[in-house]
Amino acid sequence: MFTGTYFFEHELSEDQPVLPGASPFVIIGREGDEIPNTPDVQLYGALRYQVPIAGRQTTFSLDATYRGDTNTEFVPSSPFNISLDAYTILDAVVRMDVTENVQVGVFVKNLTDELALYDGVGTFQDPEAVVSAQPRTIGVNARIGF
Repeated sequence: MFTGTYFFEHELSEDQPVLPGASPFVIIGREGDEIPNTPDVQLYGALRYQVPIAGRQTTFSLDATYRGDTNTEFVPSSPFNISLDAYTILDAVVRMDVTENVQVGVFVKNLTDELALYDGVGTFQDPEAVVSAQPRTIGVNARIGF
């Protein structure tokens, strides 16, 4: 499976309205400014392979998510803007059907331990804050059907 988006243009078509009583320090978007947190390219792909191992159906899955670079503000030169670099996140899962009603598996999220920044907030009064991907996480899961 593969899907993706490419934005030829992701700009404001008119000035963003100024809210009554808004601080003069609030940066508003102007016609032609790129919309924040909207990269030019986003892609997702998934591979799945099933094979019997020791007489049990086993599934191998690999997912990849790519997001291009973007900014957190309409105006990239703003002191509040945080430039968000492009990233690729890989997740992998191996799952085995032990019986008709029991599955066990092992998963790895963020296989390459990518430091992926999803969003950020910059202000004069607080230090920069970012929302990032979870670091590499390895786990085991089980499912029992009734």
